[in-house]
Amino acid sequence: MRRYGMEWAWIALMICSLAAGQAISAAPASSIQERGSSTGVPPTVDLIIVVDNSASMTDEIESLQNGLYDHLVGPLLAADVGIQVIMVARHGDLPSESVCIEAPLSSIPSGGCATPPPQPGNTALYRQYSVEVGSHNAWCLLRDTYGGSVPDEFGLAPAGWQAWLQPDAYRVILVVSDDGVICDSYNDADNVVSGGAAATSFDADLLALSPADFGTSVARNYIVHSLIGMGPNSPSTAPWPPSSAVSTLLCPVGVDPGTGHQSLSVLTGGLRFPSCQADDYPVFFRMLAESIFPGAALFRDRFEAE
Repeated sequence: MRRYGMEWAWIALMICSLAAGQAISAAPASSIQERGSSTGVPPTVDLIIVVDNSASMTDEIESLQNGLYDHLVGPLLAADVGIQVIMVARHGDLPSESVCIEAPLSSIPSGGCATPPPQPGNTALYRQYSVEVGSHNAWCLLRDTYGGSVPDEFGLAPAGWQAWLQPDAYRVILVVSDDGVICDSYNDADNVVSGGAAATSFDADLLALSPADFGTSVARNYIVHSLIGMGPNSPSTAPWPPSSAVSTLLCPVGVDPGTGHQSLSVLTGGLRFPSCQADDYPVFFRMLAESIFPGAALFRDRFEAE
């Protein structure tokens, strides 16, 4: 795959600014833009994805598997972004609502996930920490797998997925779930006030877990995007920006609007999108790529043309 000079980033940024139908609010002052994208220098990014493995998640997991490389990771690689993917989710086949990623992200060949191998095909670009994520405990498992207090089932990271993090990288977390937050002291109770309190508590705990990896309350080194059971924006393909209030609207086949997930995205400057709009995941992934590196749209077009 060819990579292109960074002068294209500025051209793409101008094109996207003119073509965008809806402005998306930027992340906070410690955002990824300050780490180089505003100067045309590609950033280094750890994309940490935690996926709900519950029985209602089949369509969501399938769309994630199908679109992750083509619409998010691949275009960023083409733009020289130093991205790696860390997947926190049970490895296995789609009928069991497990996650299996194929080449070129993992070492599993194309079509190999129809009958998945016993373990994830971890590479320098993609690593999977295999643990079963339930409907409500994504935050707790994200926290507890970081240092390995909840081990991955194959022992691939005895010290937790922290061992896979790139030095000086920005942490982009994507939560994929159609439900809310209820684990340990975190409970969004399906309402805005409780969701905000849960997000504030989890944010404090994550920052305390490792300021070196996640930053501080005045300079966060992470952002959370949410692909959850909330209702759609208008137009329906537009993500909810952090400037929009937390919503209690429910996706037609969603279980819970995920007010805790939404509040955490608002707090950290992330985007939100309905998990039930599986056919629109490519649109959302492209917008995530653009938020990580403005100008990624042009690299995506070139990447897809090859």
